[in-house]
Amino acid sequence: MIAKIHPSKLRGEVSAPPSKSHTQRALLASAFAPGKSLIYNPLFCDDTRETIRALEKLGAGFEIYPDRIIVRGRKPERRDFLSLEIPASGSTLRMLVPPLKGFVERLEIKTTPRMLERLASPDLEQLAGLNISFRDGKVILEGRLQGGSISIEPVVTTQWLSGLIFALPFLPGSEIRTSYPLAGSYPALTLEVAQAFGINFRFRNGSLRAENHYLPAEYRVEGDYSAAANWLVAGSFSSDLRVGGLNPASQQPDSQLFAHLSALGVPHKYENGYFSCGAPKPLAAEIDVSRTPDLFPVLAALASVRPGVTRISGLKKLKYKESDRAEMTARGLGMLGADIKLLTEEAVIVGKEMLAGGVEIDAAGDHRLIMAFAILSGKIKEPFAIRSAEGVSKSYPDFFKTFLSLGGRVEFL
Repeated sequence: MIAKIHPSKLRGEVSAPPSKSHTQRALLASAFAPGKSLIYNPLFCDDTRETIRALEKLGAGFEIYPDRIIVRGRKPERRDFLSLEIPASGSTLRMLVPPLKGFVERLEIKTTPRMLERLASPDLEQLAGLNISFRDGKVILEGRLQGGSISIEPVVTTQWLSGLIFALPFLPGSEIRTSYPLAGSYPALTLEVAQAFGINFRFRNGSLRAENHYLPAEYRVEGDYSAAANWLVAGSFSSDLRVGGLNPASQQPDSQLFAHLSALGVPHKYENGYFSCGAPKPLAAEIDVSRTPDLFPVLAALASVRPGVTRISGLKKLKYKESDRAEMTARGLGMLGADIKLLTEEAVIVGKEMLAGGVEIDAAGDHRLIMAFAILSGKIKEPFAIRSAEGVSKSYPDFFKTFLSLGGRVEFL
């Protein structure tokens, strides 16, 4: 699908969609908890549907309603062989493999060529006790996860660490040893959700231990900062856009968005349950997105149309996203008329008042890129087209519906 974006200011009020990260983690924890759990306000998107399909193969049951999911969980059973299909959700695959490998001798996961590329990172070497290979469009994992003292230092992704956290209650007497700073991280989010489903954790001197078993629970998913960032940045182009449904005390790493916005000279406020942003002030800015890589496309889009020079570092992880995200962001913004240079692990962007538009750009089906490009509608002179725009369904299926409701103009070709 091609989305043709016309010049248009976004105005009004919008609620953030439910958090994908919270929904996926709640699905996993509830599936491991024998009995009936309820997940309220879940996100329904491609990634969470992949998570549900994989967990159904383990014996968990799901009743899906518009505003909730009833989960009938069960402890994984020991088996010699299990075959799953996880085409595109890297978070599902990485967080599910460690707990399963305590129970399954041979695990085969059919996936896509791009996913196999994303999995081939140094982090994979830290899963002790597993023989991992890629053959015939599958990742094949043999052996069982070794308990005891498990050491892991995330290099490209923290999702394997989150997977080990989910596995820890199934490995009595074991510990995870890591020097990775957990505060404000995705593993901290994993700990928060697992605790809601009965697990007690102790973290001391780099050692994480778990107590208790997974228990059924009722869990409410909060709003998603990663998705809401697009509307908040669009709000800096128009003071008439307010974003609600976000938890001001959220543990989501992308809630660090406001620190990034402050560094970029964008004023913001929280009032009556809504966040809003003002026009950016001219200044030179430096930000590091190593712990918030999903925010890079929209922050780069903002930097391309704000006064001043912006340097964005911490791009190493972006190579392993749905696309080579730094490269594709720079290429797309450059085609739109932005002044952006991509160095080894840093982007240097000189802001302009407006971008030319008038081109067709490839988002490589990457949901984060599609949204970041689209919200530039208020800062382009001529319409432009985004190829593979259907990719938003990975995390935010209603994105363009919301875009239209806020006054955005788009044609689907």
